[in-house]
Amino acid sequence: MTSIQMILALGAMILLTILITNVNKNSLHTEDVMYDSNFGITATSIASSIIESATKLKFDNVTDTIALDPNKAGDLNLLTTPGVLGPEAGEDPNDPSTFNDFDDFDEYTAADSSMPSAIFNIYCKVGYVDPATPDVVVNSRTYHKKITVKVWSESMKDTMYQSNIFSYWYF
Repeated sequence: MTSIQMILALGAMILLTILITNVNKNSLHTEDVMYDSNFGITATSIASSIIESATKLKFDNVTDTIALDPNKAGDLNLLTTPGVLGPEAGEDPNDPSTFNDFDDFDEYTAADSSMPSAIFNIYCKVGYVDPATPDVVVNSRTYHKKITVKVWSESMKDTMYQSNIFSYWYF
């Protein structure tokens, strides 16, 4: 082999090394994006499931008894005060199946390890909101409560937030 052939062979090896390195880097990046997307979809599903569970329940602990007496319908003073939202006596704050109304999910925390590659942490916050400013929790009773579910994992790049407003209607 001549020196020109050696230089060409060496140049070809350098180009092949650069090409293989770039392909591997792109492949790893694509894999990271796919995993993060899967974690995001799972986090969204977890949050949606919690919101669905909450909206299946009564608006407030007293709304069924209010409905029995038409004279009390629409009386905001009978609803749970903002400072005591959350599970009532007899409800397990770690077990949503014991909850009987929407605001019992206030301060609910859990960890979901159903996916073997990631553990998802869950935190819920419930508060009254004014329909004119639904992003601001108010310190007074209204006919509208907002739940915000936060889901995150060490395996995810971002934290996922999902919110829903549940309103009380009476006739």
